[in-house]
Amino acid sequence: MTWIVSNPFVLSANLHGGAVVASYPYDDSASGLDCCAESPTPDNDVFRHLASVYANAHPFMKTGVACPLDTFENGITNGALWYEVKGGMQDFNYLHSNCFEVTFELSCCKYPNASNMSYEWSNNKESLLSFMEAVHMGIKGVVMDHNGAGIQAAQIVVEGINHVVTTTNRGEYWRLLVPGNYQVAVTAWGYKPSNATPVTVVEGQVSWKNFTLEIDSSHSDVNLNNQVEIIFHPKMDENGFATPTTFKHHSNEELKEEMNALSTNYPSITRLYSIGTSVEGRDLLVLEVSDNPGVHEPGEPEFKYVANMHGNEVVGREMLLLLLKYLCENYGTNPQVTNLINTTRIHIMPTMNPDGYQRAQEEPETAAVMSWIKSYPFVLSANLHGGSLVANYPYDDNRSQTNGIPNPTPDDDVFKMLAKVYSNAHPTMHIPTPCKDQPREVFPDGIVNGANWYVVPGGMQDWNYLNSNCFEITIEMGCMKFPHASELQQYWLQNRLSLVSFIEAVHKGVSGFVRSTEGNGIANATISVFGIEHHVISAAAGDFWRLLLPGNYTITTSAHGYGTYLIFKKLYFKNIYYNSLIIFGTTWRSKPFPKLLVQHVN
Repeated sequence: MTWIVSNPFVLSANLHGGAVVASYPYDDSASGLDCCAESPTPDNDVFRHLASVYANAHPFMKTGVACPLDTFENGITNGALWYEVKGGMQDFNYLHSNCFEVTFELSCCKYPNASNMSYEWSNNKESLLSFMEAVHMGIKGVVMDHNGAGIQAAQIVVEGINHVVTTTNRGEYWRLLVPGNYQVAVTAWGYKPSNATPVTVVEGQVSWKNFTLEIDSSHSDVNLNNQVEIIFHPKMDENGFATPTTFKHHSNEELKEEMNALSTNYPSITRLYSIGTSVEGRDLLVLEVSDNPGVHEPGEPEFKYVANMHGNEVVGREMLLLLLKYLCENYGTNPQVTNLINTTRIHIMPTMNPDGYQRAQEEPETAAVMSWIKSYPFVLSANLHGGSLVANYPYDDNRSQTNGIPNPTPDDDVFKMLAKVYSNAHPTMHIPTPCKDQPREVFPDGIVNGANWYVVPGGMQDWNYLNSNCFEITIEMGCMKFPHASELQQYWLQNRLSLVSFIEAVHKGVSGFVRSTEGNGIANATISVFGIEHHVISAAAGDFWRLLLPGNYTITTSAHGYGTYLIFKKLYFKNIYYNSLIIFGTTWRSKPFPKLLVQHVN
């Protein structure tokens, strides 16, 4: 199943034995019967044609009476009409990928004698070749932006057919159709839908149709001139997954196996690495998810999730493992996930404390994590805990070391916004309802300043803010630290949107590059915002990110060895804005470097 959803398959056949017939989807129906109730797909005409391609090229499949007691009109049958199969592979292909699959029963005997193989080959050779050729029926093309770059995960909509296919990471698509006249349109996240376009499909040849889409900053879903109804097929189960998911508590070895499997199955968007080992020698594993894994792409922000800091708080550990599966399986088909992975370098550490998990004790491995934080230009992070239901933001400590006294950071408004991103996307966190064993803990909007709750000297979210560019909050994911495995599905459904929405928040604020007059990126330049006593520094390529709320800001840059800097007063808009920061060095006498670099602000 992972193989199917990870490749741009267009047509497929599954070869069986025990009859001589071509069986097409659906194999299942809502009738509740074991057989004899036809269950056609929206592409029933296409599937009947594909089944007939094979049957008609076979010397006797097309007769429909090749085996005793079997009668199939023209040698083809709808799967459910023959007998129902729940969760069959041809149904899975159609519902969870772009691929159309047909099942071919090749011989009356399931395990014929080897001496019959030459006879079976002779019967099926032409059918096998003809069916492969059928992959070229219908329409195909490329969906591009105005620069000619392919648009991934665009949806190809055919009027009157309640099924869409999506484009590859290069914008390519293939849409199997029988001969006829069609109205075809395209929609994609972040782009204006195309107009419905007439396309004619001719027998024996494929029709080419390319589409060019215009950017739509509103990201709204619109009907295509009221001519074609846009139908979004998630192609996922209720939990958002393409393949079956077991909700359970994973041992350290099982967690490692799951992370290895994701890395193996999705090598183009993942990288598994270790930041060190625990006291007892267990790897502290991180799975990176990015469209260019292993590389910091200048201008692209980096994000991290960390869980299981305390060995007895396990919900975050399982949620991050599920999030990794969700991101990998939805890349290329879910526009939100695809856009997120294409524009963000995401690092996920399901367990910071594998030793503690083994004993359900608190024993975090801090040195390796601190080194990791300093080694990457992280912009935003969350540390997932359990035992309450709240988004907790810095500072965790205060001067008096007294609980109940708030200690806001200079970026208090930003941290409150970030905490609300998570709590507001959660069905209940934003509702101030206390846990049963803590009736006095009521958190307005589902957020709290750490020190105002209880003091934690040297907490990780404070360390991130004071020692790196990274803004981190702590998410308490539920009242139970170690809930029963049967409750994990509900935890996932409650937190899925929050987990994704919080990653998206890494794009809020201002971003850009600091360059010299020679056009070279300047690393370790200080980016300051007037009125906020907290600075960030530029990364190796001179790129920087500064999380901010909507408003007017004066931003300055400075760097060692550069005698002057420029101050720009810019208006920041919530959705999109363009900004350029240039720093001039006194050591050069060349003409000032022009304002070539423009970075958008989300």
